Amino acid sequence: MIELTIARHADAAWGSATQTDHDRPLSAKGRRDAARMATVLQEQSPHACRVICSTAVRARDTAAVYAHALGVALEEDERLYGAEPDALLAVAGGSGTDRILLVAHDPGLSSLAFALTGTVTGMPTAAILHLQWASATWAEALGRSPDSWSFDHPSR
Repeated sequence: MIELTIARHADAAWGSATQTDHDRPLSAKGRRDAARMATVLQEQSPHACRVICSTAVRARDTAAVYAHALGVALEEDERLYGAEPDALLAVAGGSGTDRILLVAHDPGLSSLAFALTGTVTGMPTAAILHLQWASATWAEALGRSPDSWSFDHPSR
């Protein structure tokens, strides 16, 4: 079984004029939403998985909440900052595990969500899309549509 969960970082604060996009932290709303969605992740994937996030502060802070809730270590991968769907899938497929959570950014996540589901057209902040394939390898899984998937976000 291959399981891919993609999550958009939670709501970020607008920093000062000198702060880069990469360095924007979570807002108070973002911290609340991340905590709420961590509970959803625990229900969807109660077993250990690998958590990999973008190096951006808001993605790292969101992923830290998720990794803590799942009881796993957090890893950062600079390829996830601004990643397009192919790059996101390359990180997942090259992860060496069959259960992974990627925390990254739009528009790449929304494009990937639509490509994999045909119906999820957007990934709002803190949205989580959990996909499963009854496949033994990433190559086999990503060559076809997922067998099941679920989508959630804080506004639901």
